Amino acid sequence: MRSLEGALCALAEYVGVPYNRDCWGRIIDDIEKKIHEPDKSPRTEEKLNRQRFCAKVALEFGYFKTAWRNYTMHAWEYYLEGDAAKIMEHVRDFMQLIATGLFEKPHSGEG
Repeated sequence: MRSLEGALCALAEYVGVPYNRDCWGRIIDDIEKKIHEPDKSPRTEEKLNRQRFCAKVALEFGYFKTAWRNYTMHAWEYYLEGDAAKIMEHVRDFMQLIATGLFEKPHSGEG
């Protein structure tokens, strides 16, 4: 879950939202507001793909926060090895997706 915090910071920076180590819920809300903020620039395929990618990633962060992050970071729940392995695999796949989408250009909108 700590590795996801760096990715959340990267997404916030990518969309132009200050990252101040506030609670995840507020950061995710700010990112989603920024993604859906009216924009007067021309509507291009690249812009739409970027918006779609960011919306998908922000949604995933919401899932991580609600399903696992809050429970593990506050020690409300512990996971057995098999469950922990599944969560780690999901996080790994997500981290590969976000790294590709944020740092490789151009973004095709796939994924």
